[in-house]
Formats: sequence, structure tokens, C-alpha cells
Amino acid sequence: MRVFKFGGASIKNAEAVKNVLQLLQHTGYEDTFIVVSAMGKTTNALERITNGKKLLLEQRTATTLQYVFEAAS
Repeated sequence: MRVFKFGGASIKNAEAVKNVLQLLQHTGYEDTFIVVSAMGKTTNALERITNGKKLLLEQRTATTLQYVFEAAS
């Protein structure tokens, strides 16, 4: 059993995906497990979105805690 993982630049666009297909046709893919992850800079973009939401959540939490502490004092 072989495992091939493709992601990022190796599948960033249609031409790159065609290259992966040619590679698999050349090497054969019998008894092969193929893993495909995010294309291009997708992971980076998702991390930026997540980090932005995390920062917003942290700001909202800090504001809420400040309000609670002020109300309690």
C-alpha cells in the first residue's frame, strides 16, 4: 500500500491537478491511498478568518467581563 498526499501548490489550479493526474497515471494507483488537502493558499485564508473571529471573540469577552466587574463593584 502506498500513500500519496497532495495539497497546496501541487493542486493550486486546474493545470496542477492535471499534473497530479498524469503522475498517478504514470506511477499507477493500484493499492494506493490518495489524500487531497486544501488547494493553494486555502489553509492560510481559513487561518486568517479563524484568527480574525478569535480576536473579535476575545474582544467581546473582555468587554463583557469588564461590564460584569463594573456592575459587581
